[in-house]
Amino acid sequence: MVTEGQSVKNEALLKRARASEQNGKLVEAIRCYTLVIGVDSAAIDAHIGLGRIELELDRPASALEHFTRALMQRNDHIGARLGRARALLTLGNHEHALRDINFALKSVGFKTGEILLVPKKIDKKSLVIIDCFSLLTAFGEYRIAREMVAQFPPALLADPDVMIELLYLDAVEASASPLPADFAQRLRAYEKMRADDPLALLLSACVSRQVGATLREREQVERALAQEPELAYRAQALGFDIGPEGD
Repeated sequence: MVTEGQSVKNEALLKRARASEQNGKLVEAIRCYTLVIGVDSAAIDAHIGLGRIELELDRPASALEHFTRALMQRNDHIGARLGRARALLTLGNHEHALRDINFALKSVGFKTGEILLVPKKIDKKSLVIIDCFSLLTAFGEYRIAREMVAQFPPALLADPDVMIELLYLDAVEASASPLPADFAQRLRAYEKMRADDPLALLLSACVSRQVGATLREREQVERALAQEPELAYRAQALGFDIGPEGD
């Protein structure tokens, strides 16, 4: 049993771990989260923190273990559910990942086939929906993602995270046909809000490809992957030949 003194120390360690994680000091964050678990093996926040870091370090199996252990303590924790879904998707287990995503969506009142009613401003429930939509598009569940976005009200459609994922979805679906007529205009609008986004750069390469600017297309793809190597999966989904190693 965790004593009151140990609980106070763990809270301080968790605070230090979160700050270290936010500042990119992952070794220190891992050390602090691990110390917390050493005292309290059921510490939900520590397991979720380690799960996030393991995903960032491309260790989805270890991340899956931590998110699952967090859910053993609190089965309805949405952050742990979505973290586990991302780990499962990375491991190729889409069936079980979709269960976690559906759980998260139902928890905020979103059901496929029904009109989505949310406040005009983005709230916490809306953020869960946006996270789910981003996961679905990133990992190739395009049909479900399209069903979701069809129910989004203007407040969600105007969110930058939704805008970029919808652009990506449009580009993937147009791989064998021209891009939507307003694609370039929407992409420029997004870039005004978020400059230097590697995914936006990858989508700009789609525009270059359509107009036959081969050299510019190649340069944009290379720059996007240099900034964010994890985009290799998306680049392939968009029809770019990046080679077996992504170079």
